[in-house]
Amino acid sequence: KPHRAVAILAALLAAALAWNMFASPATHPRNFALVVLSNVPMAICWGCGVAFALHYRESFVFLWKILGNRWAPAVLLALSTVVLAVLERNVIPVHFLFGLLVASCVIREDNILAPLLRQRWIVHTGMISYGMYLLHGLVYDALGKLLVWVPGWQPHSVVGFVVALAATIGVATLSFRYYEGPFLRLKSRFESATVSPAVALAQSAP
Repeated sequence: KPHRAVAILAALLAAALAWNMFASPATHPRNFALVVLSNVPMAICWGCGVAFALHYRESFVFLWKILGNRWAPAVLLALSTVVLAVLERNVIPVHFLFGLLVASCVIREDNILAPLLRQRWIVHTGMISYGMYLLHGLVYDALGKLLVWVPGWQPHSVVGFVVALAATIGVATLSFRYYEGPFLRLKSRFESATVSPAVALAQSAP
């Protein structure tokens, strides 16, 4: 049930936030529950929460009042950049701001960043982004083993990052075209023709 899923997600986020903010792994026994709490992917949890909030009319209306301005994405992008630069390793607030940034971009399609987000290379990156997320570690490890013989090769350098990024994009593109694509084409068989209240409201919003 959706409300139960939201409650579980909120409880998991609250527990993970409390652990990361106030607890110290060095002073607690390393058991399964603590390992889970210290490794909860909060960025993904915030994204799931945003998806739930945008799906239902009441929460959509609430978010619209906050994020419905056309300039909201630009403001959140600037704020996220500043917070990331200031806090450096403490990315918990950045994950939350990124969730709001995504929500502000999709809550109205005529936002100020829309022309940039419609650029072909950005659309393609978004299309293969899940593959990049899953495969980047494997690509990075493979490059480290394949290019170890290259004089001066430093996997954690700027050049190493650029090479790994390009390779990840290439591998994710192939994965999307030949592996993920056939499965995605099947999803139309399971989609409901009913438009959610939030989507209907978004389509009618000024």
